[in-house]
Amino acid sequence: MARVIAENFNQLYYDSGVWQNNYWMGVQILKNPCDMMVIQEIIYETMPDTIVETGSFAGGSALFYSHCLILSGKSNGMIYSIDINDKYGEYPRPIRKNIEWVTGNSVDVDVCDYISKSIRGRTMVILDSCNRKYHVLVEMEAYGPLVTPGNYLIVEETNQGGFLTYPDPRAALDEFLLSHSEFVIDKNRGKHLLTFNPNGYLKRL
Repeated sequence: MARVIAENFNQLYYDSGVWQNNYWMGVQILKNPCDMMVIQEIIYETMPDTIVETGSFAGGSALFYSHCLILSGKSNGMIYSIDINDKYGEYPRPIRKNIEWVTGNSVDVDVCDYISKSIRGRTMVILDSCNRKYHVLVEMEAYGPLVTPGNYLIVEETNQGGFLTYPDPRAALDEFLLSHSEFVIDKNRGKHLLTFNPNGYLKRL
């Protein structure tokens, strides 16, 4: 019964679209607040030197990660945020010294090469761009190896393969795990019950 209630509320919360009206320090962020809480916990626990994000949108999520790094004492940490557009609508993304906005398709060879050559130290990857299965799977294959042991590969919107009818991110995740035993699902990251990323928090062993 508890699981059914949680899934129904997740469905209601997603369908309401209220998550599209969330802002971090005035910048739109398309995130579930419970997932934001989990991600900041991961950042504090693992202290990554580099965070790679695909899907910048308005820039709210990268700004959030930037603040998490700084508040955790990692003022020299770096975020690389990738998007096919160089700005969101008419508005430029926030400028911060520890954020680099990378314009291009996240699965293009040139973009992947640039990121792999730019990262340093402990690395965390968060995937939230195109949600088609093929794209998500290629992203996982390209950026998964960049994640350092003990750090996380986060595949967002895996709820689209759970209780929703658009199964691509979750299907990509399931297929990836069949051949990548170096990653395990961290079930503890779903502790708030409300999440858009069920089973999407992968820890590298």
